[in-house]
Amino acid sequence: MRTDSVEFAVLLLATGQLIGFGGLFDISRAMTATLFVGIGERDHWGQGLGTEATRLICEYGFFFRSLYSIKVEVNGYNRRAIRIYERLGFKPVGRLRGAIVMNGSRYDQIIMDLLRHELTLEHVARFQGLESASGG
Repeated sequence: MRTDSVEFAVLLLATGQLIGFGGLFDISRAMTATLFVGIGERDHWGQGLGTEATRLICEYGFFFRSLYSIKVEVNGYNRRAIRIYERLGFKPVGRLRGAIVMNGSRYDQIIMDLLRHELTLEHVARFQGLESASGG
């Protein structure tokens, strides 16, 4: 079992349909990791599913893996993804100018990160205090 990465499927709850993927990799001893998320089914874009998947993966990383920070590298032309990361609190920390070539054009690669204290845990907060409540 690899301890430096974790992968998740993104499913529609109503149908169980696989619509994307995500996870964390390069999980380091310094408690940092790199995030990846993709909603592959265009029919499901613009419905908040990418935002929700990103939030859940970040919450998992911060709560269950005790990460200090999560980094994401996003292509500069992907404004939709950049807006999602910004909404969740990711901050730009760097830019590799012209690092991405697509269809003969160059784009910047934008590096963003999120620190544990910058994200309110909405979903996993229900697990806080479970150990003390159960007497264990």
